[in-house]
Amino acid sequence: MNLGHNFSKIIRHPLLFYTSIYAVLLIIYSPILLRSLPILNDYDVVITPLSKVSSISEYLKLMFSLKTVDIQPIRDFSHLLDLYLLKHGIFFFHAHNLLCWFLIIFVVSKIFSLISNSRPLAMLVTLLFAFHPALLQSVNLVVGRKHLLAFLFITMATYLLLKAQVQVQQQNSVIAKKWPSTLPAFPTFLLLLTLLYTLSIFSQPITLLWSCWCILFIFLFFHNDSDNKHEHGNKTLYSYTPLLLMLLLMLFNIAANAYYYEHYYAVQFASSKYDGSEEYIYIKLLALGRMFFQLIYPHDFTFLYSSDSLKNWIGLGLLIPFLYILKKRLPLKSLLLWISFSLIPIPILLYRMTQIFYQDAYLLVPSLGFFILLLLLLHSFLPAQKERQRSWAIALFACSIPLFISFCYRTFSELKLLTDGTAYLKNSYEKEPSCRTLFAYAYHTLYAHSVSEGLPLAKKFFSQNCSFYTSAIDNATSEKMLAITIYSDQEIDIESKINSLKKIKDNNIAITVLYHSLILGRNLTKSRHSDSRPKENPLKEITELIKEKWPMSPPTNELIFNLAQKEITQFCKQTNPASKDATKSCLHYEEALCKRFAICKSKQAQ
Repeated sequence: MNLGHNFSKIIRHPLLFYTSIYAVLLIIYSPILLRSLPILNDYDVVITPLSKVSSISEYLKLMFSLKTVDIQPIRDFSHLLDLYLLKHGIFFFHAHNLLCWFLIIFVVSKIFSLISNSRPLAMLVTLLFAFHPALLQSVNLVVGRKHLLAFLFITMATYLLLKAQVQVQQQNSVIAKKWPSTLPAFPTFLLLLTLLYTLSIFSQPITLLWSCWCILFIFLFFHNDSDNKHEHGNKTLYSYTPLLLMLLLMLFNIAANAYYYEHYYAVQFASSKYDGSEEYIYIKLLALGRMFFQLIYPHDFTFLYSSDSLKNWIGLGLLIPFLYILKKRLPLKSLLLWISFSLIPIPILLYRMTQIFYQDAYLLVPSLGFFILLLLLLHSFLPAQKERQRSWAIALFACSIPLFISFCYRTFSELKLLTDGTAYLKNSYEKEPSCRTLFAYAYHTLYAHSVSEGLPLAKKFFSQNCSFYTSAIDNATSEKMLAITIYSDQEIDIESKINSLKKIKDNNIAITVLYHSLILGRNLTKSRHSDSRPKENPLKEITELIKEKWPMSPPTNELIFNLAQKEITQFCKQTNPASKDATKSCLHYEEALCKRFAICKSKQAQ
């Protein structure tokens, strides 16, 4: 009786329901909210370039100069707000993410209430959604902001569509569906949807295909004969023009992002956004299977996932009977509508797969369709009598309490790992061993912790058969890790180091690698010879071998000369600055490099 009484009290007071959810989430996220810095180097790529922006014009200048990442201005503006508050002593980065999640929960709960007239069921599914561990991965990291914002705006647009549909059905006449007077005029309504859609795709373009789903929804539920008039006017072709604007925005965003990732992204990061997996249909199916697995079994998740995991196949296998059950229990129209909603991001993610096989942030949009289908499925099992419906819902809620507790415990446990970036990436590698997870773990350990700990991991990475990274290293980050591995490892002979350097194929990246090889030469010379004047010149050996593979133009040679000269100066200072022999040795190095790059005359003229 007490459980039923308390449950009825919560149902009658929605404010108590939301307050309870938000309070539990605040407790779960307290380890992150109490931090004074973002975690997992969130600053490095996304936020740091924005730190000096103080106006919209400065931001636009920064964006067009290719110093921001991705075409996602809404995400960037949200980070500018964080930076503004940071200047006033308020660290809002992680709290901002949690606030977005609070708003998402509120809007999603309203959507569930429109889908089902059973408030207990709607609240039950809201709880499952709010505490789902895989979904909360987007809240954990500041870089997940873009996914949260895109999802928030698209859920708001979806709620408006569903609300309009319900009101239209309530005023449905025998002849035709009338547009309710409580709603804005039809073109204005579509413009509002277009605005929310625009905010979503310029937060993160994963929701691009929502426009197609929206058009399908409108023509299924709002389309009627042209002679059907009401006080807001005809729904003529003119009334539907905002839909055309929505489609144009979609096409523009697709074209802009395609051009950016094919051209400018490669310039920014000296790497490709894509990894070639789009050639293999089974990889795409496995990613789809992993998405479903993460939704139905959210107790085994991590930061990075592998395409080799057995869980991908399990998820793909379980998806088929799940769809069969839905087909048996739900009307075909509802089934197709919400399955298509779940698939909104899938073509975007799988058409050209990026270096990320799968990430839990991708689940946000599909999860709404999944939980709506789950709600409809549970609703189909409700008894016909209202009295039994209440007791059935209370029993179901009671059975779900252990599940909620396990969700909360699992998320809190993961957050403990998240406060230490290396431990989090180590957890990813141990759970999902792959080239990518090993690379992330090794790279972060090398740069954030110590070379002694990271070097064995990096050596293990480069010794494995990681075709994307080792046969054609065209990623600037992996190039850095290769360079620091070569530089730091004194056990590998020089020929092995040179062979490792030859794995770099891109000419632009080769310049950077050559620079690191010059550091290597200084390091080897210093370690092999106790006197200040080296008997050999390993710099020449390395640069000559690299030149055979990558012939360089004079401007490039001059750039490398300047970098090499700087390294020689450091070498001279470290050996014996007061020694005349050291000075002569430095001159010998500089002369050798001068001849090597054939720019002595230009330097002497200066």
